[in-house]
Amino acid sequence: MQRTTNWFTGVWFRDILLVVVLFCWMYQLLTPLGLAGRIPNMAVFYSLIGLFLLIDLLFSMQSVRILLKLFAIFVWLHLHFYANANFFSLDWFQNILHEIGSVTSLLAGDRVASLSEIARTFFFLLYLWVMVIVFRNALVHRIWLIVLLLVGEVVISVIDTFFTVDASGYVVRYFLIGFVLLSLSLLPVVEKWALLPERIRIWPVKWLVWTVAVSMAAVGTGMAFPKYPAAWPDPVSYLKGTDKNVVNMPKKIGYGGDDSKLGGPYVSDSSVVFTVVANEAGYYRGESKTNYTGKGWTDVSLTDHSKQPLQTLTPSYQKTYGILPDVKSKQVEQEIHIENGQFRVIFGQYQMMSFDSLTSENPVQMQSFHPSSWRISGDLRSGQTYKAVSQVPFYDPEKIKERELSAAQVNLPDYLQLPDELPERVKSLAERITAGKTDPYEKATAIEQYLRQNYTYETENVPFPAEGQDFVDQFLFESKKGYCDHFSSSMVVLAREVGLPARWVKGFTQGELQGPVSPGSEMKKYVIRNKDAHSWAEVFIPGSGWIPFEATATFTQPTVRDAVPAEAQADQPKQAETPDAKQADNGVNLVQKVGGSLVAWGAAALLVGLLFVVAYRFRNQLIALWVKRGLEQEHSEVSSAVVTAVGRLLRVLQRSGLRRNPDFTVREFGAEKIGNGTLGAEWISLVRIFERVRYGNKRIRKEEASQFQELWERIVRFIGRTKKD
Repeated sequence: MQRTTNWFTGVWFRDILLVVVLFCWMYQLLTPLGLAGRIPNMAVFYSLIGLFLLIDLLFSMQSVRILLKLFAIFVWLHLHFYANANFFSLDWFQNILHEIGSVTSLLAGDRVASLSEIARTFFFLLYLWVMVIVFRNALVHRIWLIVLLLVGEVVISVIDTFFTVDASGYVVRYFLIGFVLLSLSLLPVVEKWALLPERIRIWPVKWLVWTVAVSMAAVGTGMAFPKYPAAWPDPVSYLKGTDKNVVNMPKKIGYGGDDSKLGGPYVSDSSVVFTVVANEAGYYRGESKTNYTGKGWTDVSLTDHSKQPLQTLTPSYQKTYGILPDVKSKQVEQEIHIENGQFRVIFGQYQMMSFDSLTSENPVQMQSFHPSSWRISGDLRSGQTYKAVSQVPFYDPEKIKERELSAAQVNLPDYLQLPDELPERVKSLAERITAGKTDPYEKATAIEQYLRQNYTYETENVPFPAEGQDFVDQFLFESKKGYCDHFSSSMVVLAREVGLPARWVKGFTQGELQGPVSPGSEMKKYVIRNKDAHSWAEVFIPGSGWIPFEATATFTQPTVRDAVPAEAQADQPKQAETPDAKQADNGVNLVQKVGGSLVAWGAAALLVGLLFVVAYRFRNQLIALWVKRGLEQEHSEVSSAVVTAVGRLLRVLQRSGLRRNPDFTVREFGAEKIGNGTLGAEWISLVRIFERVRYGNKRIRKEEASQFQELWERIVRFIGRTKKD
């Protein structure tokens, strides 16, 4: 596009129109990327992109632009991570600089996963800044528009094909808006060629209308026309693994945040996540989820219900999370040291009553409490330590039944939710399992034992649900084998089918016992690894509250019990530890796919495209370097190199718009261009050397070769400066 003054066109109406269209174009690309990467609340990032474009529009000095954008980034970080801190105290600013400064040491130690959320967000904002620069420069150089259009279409198509995101609309809109930008970028060229008056050039409404009309007509025609059926086998089904002859890509065990799509095999990982010093073994609860979709679990309650103040034992807290007053419990102390991982929740046994950070330099700061989890500001990361005190109830089946008789009924509709599409045979199975059981605890226990006795624990040969198939239904009636996600999800769904409030919980098992911290001490050390990630069910029993149930075959959840006499303990046989109980569990889908993310491939494709554009932009300089390298390597063929170099120089001039008349010699061509100021006097000296070699068939001396090389480079630089001016 022909740039006249400050920005693109020098006409405010056009510049504002271009910025708006450019923002819409970027939106069509970033939105499916955000959906595929499950980035929450992308709107806050769009606002920052819009601010970057506005700064570029209002300010012409590059230094002012950079300072304003950096200021905007730090203000954005303050609003989202340190909203309660005084903006003018600058303590928050020092903390951000500290987080960013720690990146080098983490990268040097190959601990990329330990990057804090603040540091990752900062670099993501820098990435958005670079994207704005690339897309804005595309309005100046049309080749960038074409490359970005092609690469963007590929990226969105990959997302639409291989992810659950429906990006078909974004594919069409990205093409339409890109085509409009291409048309607008050609408008100044047409105006200059047609010598249109200024008053017409200010209002390109007709041009824009015709561009949109033609683009929509082309796309609409293509969508409306009938298509021939595919002549080749579908490669997408093969790559996605929906082909029955193809095994889906396995998953890697670990704790993550996305549980919306469960199923398939997994790969074990023995990396240490954290260590615990505690006076009682137990499962470490991370969070629970309530909404079953037929494919996995989501937690709409985090957005639909307000978060409660930290450690406030309100009636709502007692009803939905806490231990009921009549239930006896034991206090369990845990000191947890994070070794690796990124977590937004605090882990602790059952119900945590207090929490204290033991790290002074980079403390763990609690953000809020919700019945599903304790959430912190930022991430738990390597090196942090905290102390949690939990209340773990005693489990006595007889007392549970006694309390049921006198307990009032509690209405918990959120924990009875089931999808409308759930197959009827699941409900029939639940009723058959609990037939003859009168109280809730007996029903829950019957479901737990049925799953443990009739289904097989398996981590490798586990099928993915077919398209449109319910995850629990597939496990219960077809595969009949799986890991903790299958057992726990089935337990919750079956319990809800017979009217028992239940929720799906994920966290870690007790891990590997290392022994007491000192001889005779009741405090013992446990090592928790990625392979210990696990999921289980909690069912609400009237009079007792939420009781965990371990439906997964080969797993046994540690329980605390009332103290019994020593002789009674001696009479009790020791429970043999099941080897399978030490097996890894994928604990929740919580996984990263082996082989990398397709989003990363899309980003790599975008990077390759940008490198191509940069190479094209600096092609003259690259050609100069190539010729220089050739001259240095061909000392024995200096004369031939001179002739070749002049030929390449003529091609460089031709690409720059300086075409040579076929009837002109090299000398005549230079004389013409020197006369109109296009070339400098260096051309005459270079041509003299060229003519001696080309027509005199003479070899040149070493000093002449150096002089020729210098003249050649000066001419190329002169051409570059002339082109920019």
